[in-house]
Amino acid sequence: MRPITRYRFAVGLAAAAIVVVTGCAQPPTEQLEAAQKAIDSANAAGATEYAKEDFAALEQQFAIAKDELVRQEAARPMFRSYTDVDKMLIKVVGFGGHVAAGAAQNKEVVKIAALALEKEAQEVVASDKELMAKTLTGKERAAVEAIKEDLETLETSLGAVHQSIEKGDYHGAEAQAKALKEKGLAVSGEIQNTIDRVKKEKPASRRYGMSDYHDARRILSDCSACEIGPMAPMRKTVIRAGDHAPLAWRIYAGCHDELA
Repeated sequence: MRPITRYRFAVGLAAAAIVVVTGCAQPPTEQLEAAQKAIDSANAAGATEYAKEDFAALEQQFAIAKDELVRQEAARPMFRSYTDVDKMLIKVVGFGGHVAAGAAQNKEVVKIAALALEKEAQEVVASDKELMAKTLTGKERAAVEAIKEDLETLETSLGAVHQSIEKGDYHGAEAQAKALKEKGLAVSGEIQNTIDRVKKEKPASRRYGMSDYHDARRILSDCSACEIGPMAPMRKTVIRAGDHAPLAWRIYAGCHDELA
């Protein structure tokens, strides 16, 4: 065999070997499936809601790996290599587990906060109802009716908060409970303002001045019967207090049958 012929034969054999080796390279199907499962698990753990940034980064890594896979499959068989794709997918699987765990932890934190706010909102509404029942009567009817409607709305909202918690929408429940608590405190202020208005509308009790005091002294001085018996201590008390003219009149009436 001539030297040139032997050389061509060697080159052809080497090329054939390369084709055989590279042509046997297979896409990392198992790693691709594992990466997809990692994405799905993170999503199921609530990563789209409770680990948004990490989940977005995870999806981006997976997209880059799939793009590289497509690029390799488009190349000629002898030039295909899935080594980088395999490494990328392994990284996606590992990061996916981290994202899922972080989402679950964040979800639990928000759940606890939502439950605490729900309890605070319940206490505010209960306090409003108790204050309403103890203090407000028929007066200020329009204001009272409006407050009753607000309380009914608050109770309905409490039910909505609990439903959100039952569904696992802890962010939504937390926001609802916070708004409900603020509304409950506002209603409490409305009740107190109504109570204050009712108090101002009550007629003021009469306060007796010095003229009443002198009248009491004169009446008791004219009533000689008050100097003896059980009336005497009352007379002295009235004169010392100075602001008990009605009591003086009652003592005087007790001494005079025509006024009793």
